[in-house]
Amino acid sequence: MNGRFLRTTAPTPDRAQCRAADAGELVRVRSGVFLDSSCWEGLDARWRHIALVTAALERLQPHVVTSHASAAALWGFPVLDSWPAIVHVIDRSRSVGQRSSTLVRHPGQGALRDDDVARRHGLRCTSATRTAVDVALLDGFLSGLLCFDHGLRRGLFSHEEVEAALMRRGSARGIRAARQALAIAGPGSGSAGESISKGVAFELGFPLAEQQKSFPNPWGGEYFVDFWWEDFGIVGEFDGDQKYLDEAMRSGRTIEQVMLDEKRRADDILARPEVRNLVRWKYAAARNPRVLSRILHGSGLTQRR
Repeated sequence: MNGRFLRTTAPTPDRAQCRAADAGELVRVRSGVFLDSSCWEGLDARWRHIALVTAALERLQPHVVTSHASAAALWGFPVLDSWPAIVHVIDRSRSVGQRSSTLVRHPGQGALRDDDVARRHGLRCTSATRTAVDVALLDGFLSGLLCFDHGLRRGLFSHEEVEAALMRRGSARGIRAARQALAIAGPGSGSAGESISKGVAFELGFPLAEQQKSFPNPWGGEYFVDFWWEDFGIVGEFDGDQKYLDEAMRSGRTIEQVMLDEKRRADDILARPEVRNLVRWKYAAARNPRVLSRILHGSGLTQRR
């Protein structure tokens, strides 16, 4: 996504553009900014939000920097459930915030260091570290954990860099939850679902698991599991749909073949003497603490408190 796909007009679009929008040829991204329908239809939810960001920055001054969830979209951080319909920015000219139906201006007067600002996909935004910290402070523990896990896995920042950034925020609102998220963050989560599962299980009082534990594959190579609770002999697997639905991940296999391969994998892991049980759950369970608690308890796992 970049500006060449957008058609910017005066604040009031002309009749031809209105007719094209009514006919489905153009999509009105925001007032006075349109995108070709064919391009819009090819965008996933994250890139549609980036289109909103691009449209918003078309009419904002250079001292305004994309931030929070909107900067998270630019950096490729995962989001909890869905991308917002509103764009977040930090306005370095403001000492107080301002909110409209389409834009949140966070105050940034004297609040941004030089290394807090970057460019991503050609757009002004907060750095990866600053973005993750801002999301954690504003949106809470789980959202922060998603960003921290992703950034650590992708090498966007180090644990020490995030810790230093949190130190600079002092006693800001949300700092306790952000610190807690960083305390359990690491590069082991291979997906947003795994990060959410780890965070919800932690909040429920279950012990932290080793992530990406390897077990020998009797057919050659190794199996890596999402969660391994060694003291309990329990393997936990976040069962995402992508492995079944994404053709690239199936590597030419049918869905039925993938399911059979998964069953053989589970049987091989359960055959290990140190493994007492293997339990799976879906995204809906990870997002429902009561359901996830029941699943983990049912597997034989007990809470630490």
